[in-house]
Amino acid sequence: MALTLSEDSRDGGMVVVKMSGRFDAAAVAEAEAVLLPRAGESGVVRIILDCADLEYVASAGLRVFLQVVKALKEREARLYVAGMREMVLSVLKMTGFLSFMEARATVEECLA
Repeated sequence: MALTLSEDSRDGGMVVVKMSGRFDAAAVAEAEAVLLPRAGESGVVRIILDCADLEYVASAGLRVFLQVVKALKEREARLYVAGMREMVLSVLKMTGFLSFMEARATVEECLA
């Protein structure tokens, strides 16, 4: 299943992006086109990735996550991930990505 992204802006500079499918090399261009411009916006303080329907993340997807984190960090903003399936969570743990991303069980917890 190809990656699909849907964006929902919230008050207070928060952006929620629902990710569904497989985040692999074929999906990098689409993900960069959605996430990187938002990460560079001065009013955005938090990007929340709703990963409840994200089935898989490859190293190419991790590279995009890293780009987003770096862009947000320059403005002291943060990247949150919510509702990850066990496979995605284990990849983020194994690679050390959870040391610079905030992980929560639900989007609502990320918005709090």
